[in-house]
Amino acid sequence: MFPPDLDFSIEGSALRNTKVILTNGNRDEYLKEGDINHQLSIMEQNGIQPEFIPFEGSHQIYPEVLDLIRKKLS
Repeated sequence: MFPPDLDFSIEGSALRNTKVILTNGNRDEYLKEGDINHQLSIMEQNGIQPEFIPFEGSHQIYPEVLDLIRKKLS
């Protein structure tokens, strides 16, 4: 998640030219669905096209998810 004070008018240009991938477990005890949707909305409003990869699990990112991200970045 991005910090609430991130100034997208300054930092956004770098993110608009970068592949942004967000991932989150459906049982994450720290980030809820509304938090992720809010972040996705803010990014899209600022011209950033993130890819969201949900997975079954908690806050821990599992090796299978990391493999999927690695493949998308290569």
